[in-house]
Amino acid sequence: SMSVAVRTHLEVIAEHVPLAGASVVDVGCGPGVLARGLRAAGADAWGVECSPTLLERARAADPGHADRYVEGVGQAMPLGDGALDAVVYSYSLHHVPAAAMGAAPSCITCASAPAKRRA
Repeated sequence: SMSVAVRTHLEVIAEHVPLAGASVVDVGCGPGVLARGLRAAGADAWGVECSPTLLERARAADPGHADRYVEGVGQAMPLGDGALDAVVYSYSLHHVPAAAMGAAPSCITCASAPAKRRA
């Protein structure tokens, strides 16, 4: 029988980004579960969400960091270029409208490009 390793989103991200001290944004953060996990792993985590209801849930679940959950969308992120080490689209890239899909990857590139990239 074949054994399949099941890993969490956080484990996969940590394989690619040293999380301690890293600035990471979870686009489409929903109620903020992954953003809170990223912060617990040592990252300076942000959540971007377009649903006011989910954004409010994320802020309520993380009152000490409520200002780190901002309203926005992946194709026009409300964070400055070069401010991030990593951008995560977990269950959200497919929500970017087809006509705007080209803007989402460029936003990933400009937001996470080499400003603070770690070796």
